Amino acid sequence: MNIRPYKPKSEKELHALIKANLDKISLKLIQYEFKQGSDIPDFLCLDEDGKLTVIEVKLGVDKSIIMQGMRYYKMAEKYKYLIAKEYPEVRPNEEVNLVLIAENYDDNTKNIIDHLDIQLNVFTYLSIIKEDNSEVGITFTEVLISPSETLKPLIIPKIEDHIKKFTNPQLKSSYERLLSTIKKLSPGIEVNPLQKYLGLKYKGRNIATIHIRKSFFWLISFKYDEEGKFEEKVYAKVVKGDEVEVNDVIDTIKNIIKKVDSKP
Repeated sequence: MNIRPYKPKSEKELHALIKANLDKISLKLIQYEFKQGSDIPDFLCLDEDGKLTVIEVKLGVDKSIIMQGMRYYKMAEKYKYLIAKEYPEVRPNEEVNLVLIAENYDDNTKNIIDHLDIQLNVFTYLSIIKEDNSEVGITFTEVLISPSETLKPLIIPKIEDHIKKFTNPQLKSSYERLLSTIKKLSPGIEVNPLQKYLGLKYKGRNIATIHIRKSFFWLISFKYDEEGKFEEKVYAKVVKGDEVEVNDVIDTIKNIIKKVDSKP
């Protein structure tokens, strides 16, 4: 099957593609263009746990996605109990989830996103079409927004300060268990709590970072070439205490330690 990239002609066309493929990002549509006063979010959905989810979509790259997304997020938080009366499958005691979907994000937008302490998922989209123009499709890629490692925190927190962010006891236990597993790989591993994430080093080499959100966390490690130059990130998103996907990251950390120890 021959396919090529395709640019939707309008935001409405992009909406139609997303609406038909919400299952790819594990969401179920409640209402399209839900109206509450002057607020009309693009999509009102449910995630797999019954959390109310607001989606804001932009065609291409648009700096206004944050402003509008946060406006609709606050609206949904304010009226979620009323929404739950109309849609009983909504769990109003849970925090609203905001989902942003755009073709890409500029650096300033990424920086703002990183400082939002809400339940947030960020995706880029790629629309595709068959060469014979018979069918248009779309794929989504979740974006990990990492804080700049050049920024120095005003206050250096403790590990306990990071753990307080969790709202799920099972996820908290998973985090503590994973951190213990990594520390046991070598007594030389240093754990450095920073403002936005937890940094782990071994003999001066960055080996991993852990980025905590309220209902999930990212575990990230780094691949280096034989000369010690950075190649790429390896990361896993841990949700609901599920640690299955962290094995590749743990193996990457082990390889870094092995390479560092092999040098004279």
